Amino acid sequence: MVGDAPAAVLLVDLTTREVVHTNTVADHLAPDVHLPLGIDAWSDAAALADLEGERLSETIHPLSRVARSEPVLGQAVSAARVSELGRQREPLWVVALPMADAPMLADHALVVLLPLRQRAAAQAALNPTSDVVQHHADLRDRAVLATGLSFTVVDARADDLPLAWVNPAFTATTGYTFDDSVGRNCRFLQGPGTDPAAVQALRDAIAAGEDLTLTLLNYRKDGSAFWNQLSMNPIHGPDGELTHFVGIQTDVTTRVEGDEERERALRAETTARREAEDARREAEDARAQAERAQSAAEQAQAAAEIARSAAETAQAAAEKARATAEKAQARLALLAEATSQLAITLDVAECRQRLLDLVVPGLADWALLITTTEHGATGSGAIDTVLAKHTDPARSKDLDAYVAALRRSLAPGSPRTTLLGDALARRVSDYDSPQRRAERERWVNDATVLDRSDALGAASTLFVALPGRRHSDDVMILVRGTGQPRHSEADLGIAVDLARRAGLILDNARLYEQQHTIAATLQDSLLPTLPTIPGIRAAARYRAAASGAQVGGDFYELISLPGDAIGLAIGDVVGHDVLAAAAMGHLRGLLRACAWNADNADSDPARVLERVDELLAGLGLGTLATLTYAHLTPDTDEDATAEGGPVSGWALRYSNAGHPPLMLRTPEGTVTALDGPHDLLLGVVAQERATSTHHLPAGSTLLAYTDGLVERRGEHLADGLERLAAAFAAGPEDPDELCTHLLQQLGSEGDDTAVLALQV
Repeated sequence: MVGDAPAAVLLVDLTTREVVHTNTVADHLAPDVHLPLGIDAWSDAAALADLEGERLSETIHPLSRVARSEPVLGQAVSAARVSELGRQREPLWVVALPMADAPMLADHALVVLLPLRQRAAAQAALNPTSDVVQHHADLRDRAVLATGLSFTVVDARADDLPLAWVNPAFTATTGYTFDDSVGRNCRFLQGPGTDPAAVQALRDAIAAGEDLTLTLLNYRKDGSAFWNQLSMNPIHGPDGELTHFVGIQTDVTTRVEGDEERERALRAETTARREAEDARREAEDARAQAERAQSAAEQAQAAAEIARSAAETAQAAAEKARATAEKAQARLALLAEATSQLAITLDVAECRQRLLDLVVPGLADWALLITTTEHGATGSGAIDTVLAKHTDPARSKDLDAYVAALRRSLAPGSPRTTLLGDALARRVSDYDSPQRRAERERWVNDATVLDRSDALGAASTLFVALPGRRHSDDVMILVRGTGQPRHSEADLGIAVDLARRAGLILDNARLYEQQHTIAATLQDSLLPTLPTIPGIRAAARYRAAASGAQVGGDFYELISLPGDAIGLAIGDVVGHDVLAAAAMGHLRGLLRACAWNADNADSDPARVLERVDELLAGLGLGTLATLTYAHLTPDTDEDATAEGGPVSGWALRYSNAGHPPLMLRTPEGTVTALDGPHDLLLGVVAQERATSTHHLPAGSTLLAYTDGLVERRGEHLADGLERLAAAFAAGPEDPDELCTHLLQQLGSEGDDTAVLALQV
């Protein structure tokens, strides 16, 4: 993604919400500012704006999100660029990562702003309303999520300059885990092919404390080499002392190899052209001699024939060089298309099908993809799926029958071990020979399945493993039939490179699906099921922020207490992530315990919240949350009760710990905000709390909600409460329909939202 474009690098102190370091490129964006400086002030100095032209300091922008410790996986903004070309908006792409695991930097975040130089990407950033542009933006977002950029932080004050922090994309690129890397000098990436001059240039820049961008050959943990474009920036403390270096690594192997391949092809074609030109001049000289000396006609004719032969030889050489260049270009195009097609999806099944679509018919007449479950305690995983594709759609039924027979007859154990042993790839160009038949029969329990593959056409095969960081037993089989060219070593090289890319991308897709499942499961486990209570109709909704992890700290609670009492709670734990959800689970448990244990003499909501506050402090949970807890009991009319009549309403007592007020809608449709005393939120300091009371007439609806329903950036809370009151008054009578109505009318995708409607 970075290529040769410069990157602006910021270091943000999350505790003070200040920019504490910028590199030279960032200084050009916001000149004449003095650090440290608040995030919004720096954004205004750089004239950053969103895609509609609104200043970022007046919107929910990526810099404010990272200040709340939220990672930003990619968001488009624009900045004012001043140069000899004039003053215009420059489209930028923002990536930000909190460095939670970095020693001495755990309360900091790394922010990188990259220019969008490609036309499609720039248009996608500046014109998000176009359908075509939306498609490009979606592809770009998914590619960033699936691959990412590699960031490293080096401790400049420690001996031997060890790594202090690396992000997950560094592990995905190099194969070295966080524990493998942190504490070591990054020279472990160097190897026998690394240019000493590049290493010396890197050392000189570190010694001088200067910025540096260079490309050098590095090696992954598995020994495979890749070209690494490194952009390094020094970080100085408030006193000017050099404290750290920040590095951005990009795998540019494809680009470097492509440049080298084009250079070789160009040199070959230039040589051929030179030889052709020389031959042409020789032919012209021969014709001139024939014209000057008619007596030497036979000799001149012979010379002309020789010249023509030389020209034909040179032309053949030029054609061969051109064919070589075209093959190299086709290989690069296939690998580039593979990366593009596989990286734009996070669906595992779709990714596998796209891989088959790429290799058939490019590398095979038909192909198989055998996938396994992940390794367990007993060793290799079992076969999960066997996917196949044939160039001839008419052979699909025969191919399906072969796949079914193959699943039943494959020898026990890992398919990769059976077909490849310890190797990553294998070429069998004489697959249809009698000598190979005996070996093939050891792969299966039923030899008749081999006849099915021969009937489909199997003369030459490539067996290639799909290596991943956590899962490496998947195997791809590429088959060419009789009459087709046998697979070459060049074909095997392309297949190995393609399989390596596909294996890593499939690993990313599997990890994404696992994380999505975990988040959904956690969310379902944290949301309570509302109890059935006589005289009460209730419904609730929870919606996580669109940019979050499907879970958050907002929650609701409805408790049937001893006797005829009911407990109702609505709360919001500080944070929007899995940690906030876990803290919310603790808080719900404490609240339920304190509410249930409250006897009739001490069921005051204020006392309940005071006990919760004491437990939070005593157990050292460190949770901060807003919460309203209410206690409802039937309020009967004595005369009506004596005559066997119904209850006349309910008595409501509630205590508010810094939460938005409850709202009440009477049977006549009047909506009132219950603005009792607001005490400090829970978890700050134990204090005496207040209880307010209110009478609910029969048929009233009580509404509890979290701030995601009313708060908007740059707007006063009173405006949001007024908007909610109007929507509440116009909403349906049924609590379930009312919750749906309010979320559709007022729900914000920028924050978690919980709603609980209770009708007495």
